[in-house]
Amino acid sequence: MEFYDLSPSTIAYVNQTEVVQKKKQDHEFKLVVQQKRIPGLTMWCINLKTGEIKPAPIKYECIVDLKTRKPIRKQSIVVEPHTLYRQCLNRKNFIKILLREGVSIRDLAFILERLSDCSPAMKLYAIVEYIRQGMKRVICNKYKTDENELFVLLIDSDIEKLIQQSVRETEEGEPIVGLKPQALRAIQQAIANAVGKIQSEGFPALIITNSRIRRAVWELCRTVSKNIAVISNEEVTGDLKLTIYGRVELPKKNED
Repeated sequence: MEFYDLSPSTIAYVNQTEVVQKKKQDHEFKLVVQQKRIPGLTMWCINLKTGEIKPAPIKYECIVDLKTRKPIRKQSIVVEPHTLYRQCLNRKNFIKILLREGVSIRDLAFILERLSDCSPAMKLYAIVEYIRQGMKRVICNKYKTDENELFVLLIDSDIEKLIQQSVRETEEGEPIVGLKPQALRAIQQAIANAVGKIQSEGFPALIITNSRIRRAVWELCRTVSKNIAVISNEEVTGDLKLTIYGRVELPKKNED
């Protein structure tokens, strides 16, 4: 199993740090933390002051295991001030996730500030949800009426339960919906029916659900239409009037 060794002297939010050296003259600390290396991902660094995103510089060392007498390659991150480190697929991976859902990244300083609040152990897609919640006003402004009203479709609790029970996550925290074909088709039809009604009245197709499955619901909606937006309860600003236009629900079973 391979690890990255991080030695940040300026990042106070890293977890499980060990003070290994102290310089009395300037009170600097050398902090060491290990992150499990995820195959296929690269360590990227984001400078929280300049916004620069680049692959983290890595220093390679070779040491000999005294017990096995075999060489061991050690990778150490060359740590820079005011920098956050994440393992991502590539440079555009994180920003693409935001753009894909229509989140504005013009306020890069705000996004970087929210990033600095995140724990290193926090998964990528959990970070996206955290940033979205911080940008709730930007998101809601895209869909509210001139009267400051938000018309939404509410997902039935039975559907929410089905989705939540079927979801599994990748190492990055991306939700994968694993519904059975019959249940999937029924939910897709329910989404299409509800969206058709709200769009016929001139309102945007906007669905609201709980934050735990918001991303999974959005992925499911994309199989129906690319024009459906999904927000969580935590992404609604308190000054808006929330109006439930309709529900995404499965047909009631006929009772004998």
